[in-house]
Amino acid sequence: MYALGNEVNYTIDAFTENTKTAPVGDRIRVIHEADSISSSVEIIDMEIQQATGIVKRQNVLLNDDADGDEILDLYNPDEAELTEIDGLSDLSKQLDNIDFTNPRLTINYFSNIGLPTAIYGAFVGRNSNGEEVYLRPSSSVCDASSNFICTVSSASEIDSLWANGSPLNVSQVVKFVLEEIDDPAGRFGFPIEFNRNNSNVDDFLNNLPNEIRFIGKSVINEDEQEATILDTLIFEPKISIDIPLAFATEEAATYTDTVNQDLGGMPSPDQGDSNTITEGILYIDYENGLPLGIDLDISFMDSTHTIFESIPVAGENINLLASGIDANSRFANNPTIGTMQIALNENQLRQLYKTRFLKISAQILTTDNSGDGGGDEVRLRTTDFIKLSVRAELTIESEVN
Repeated sequence: MYALGNEVNYTIDAFTENTKTAPVGDRIRVIHEADSISSSVEIIDMEIQQATGIVKRQNVLLNDDADGDEILDLYNPDEAELTEIDGLSDLSKQLDNIDFTNPRLTINYFSNIGLPTAIYGAFVGRNSNGEEVYLRPSSSVCDASSNFICTVSSASEIDSLWANGSPLNVSQVVKFVLEEIDDPAGRFGFPIEFNRNNSNVDDFLNNLPNEIRFIGKSVINEDEQEATILDTLIFEPKISIDIPLAFATEEAATYTDTVNQDLGGMPSPDQGDSNTITEGILYIDYENGLPLGIDLDISFMDSTHTIFESIPVAGENINLLASGIDANSRFANNPTIGTMQIALNENQLRQLYKTRFLKISAQILTTDNSGDGGGDEVRLRTTDFIKLSVRAELTIESEVN
């Protein structure tokens, strides 16, 4: 049944009884002046399969509106969509100055809406130190050259998107346009890729976010053009994060960690002890399953976390060799096992008793096999590891009266 012009046309035909075929004696009918004939039509349980016409502009919130106020807040836990990236949590706490070589963030939408659809969304990434970076587009035009990702031109387009109780500004929101589909009977996926050519995704991901928050709205048929829509409409936004952990370092990235290490029982002339440490050697045993070389520094800290001594001293290095690296995949394929030996000088030995904490700082640099002055690209997996253990051999002399 087709309702052209929003009308359904129908015709009713009525036929009187043919009394000639009735039994003899039952062929006569009497019609009175007050007799009448009437009819009516009722369509029951009709379902609309599809409709074609001028579709009015529709604004649809893409998150649950918990307060029912037509406003989404990026920091309302009942409204924002939260994507957690556990694999970057430890890195973001302890690693600085790292740059991914090919960062990407992909959003997948599934829809059968045969209408132009624009998405206005806010993405903010927060690392384990509480530092935030908003995803921002770099083009003002939504066309193929920008992968249909662009800036927002007017604050009125995003007046329903807020953060911490205040409206977001246009620089904190991205706009991207979904492709129109020719066959609305199908269900199509629309991957939207943010890369360093159309956005600041390199800054966004180099912040090493362990969580990404998203709120957004869709505007369907902004120009109110003619189109065909189906029942049931499908519109499923799904955020998928594609972060290839491939990076190269032209300058060393820095990893830091602090551990408890109470050496208050060590003898020292500074405390008036009769025993004296005359020789001390630190052994650092390691198994490096990372595709990264590491220069290690160890700082001795007192109870107030003040550094009073560090190793190695100027002119010395603690270099931990990178694991073997597969030439094709650039993943680590063979952990390197080794031991570093550091002799402590007299001043360091005298102050060991002050130690309450050890601060470990690692300068991480990818290997420069190409000889161009920068590190070669490598890739990390969540199973990559490094194991360190520190042991000491001390020689103590006792004064006997």
